[in-house]
Amino acid sequence: MMGCYGFLIVCDLTDPASMDNLIEFVELIRRVRNIDDETPFPAVLCGNKVDLTTKRKISLDELRNFSKKYINGCPVFETSATSSLNVKDSFIQLVRECLKQRERAAKPKEKKPRKSSFLSSSGSAEAKSDLDAFVG
Repeated sequence: MMGCYGFLIVCDLTDPASMDNLIEFVELIRRVRNIDDETPFPAVLCGNKVDLTTKRKISLDELRNFSKKYINGCPVFETSATSSLNVKDSFIQLVRECLKQRERAAKPKEKKPRKSSFLSSSGSAEAKSDLDAFVG
C-alpha cells in the first residue's frame, strides 16, 4: 500500500457485507499511508455487478454516501466486470485523481505570516522603535 499512487475500491452491489468490509480497508489505507480522516487520497469507489439488477442490495445513493463519509467524496462508479460497463472509465478517473493529487503535492505551500510576539498599539515606525528599546 505504501507504494500505491491511488486506490480502486470495489464492493459487490449484491452483498452489503462487502461494503462493510470496505470501512476496514479504507481505515487500513489511512493507517499505512499515515493519512488523517480529513485528508483526501486518490481513490475511486466502484459498485460492481450492476448488471445483476434483481440481486442488487446496495443503491447508488448508498455508494455516494459511503464515499462522502469514508473516502472524502471520491468519484463513484457502478460497474459490471461481465459487460465491462464503466470499468475503463473508472480506471481513467483513478488516473485523473492521481494526477490531481500530484498537482496538489507539487504546489508550493503558502507560508502563513508569522504572528509577532511583540505587540505595539502604535504605528509600525513606533513599533520598531519600541522593539529596539525592548531588545536593548
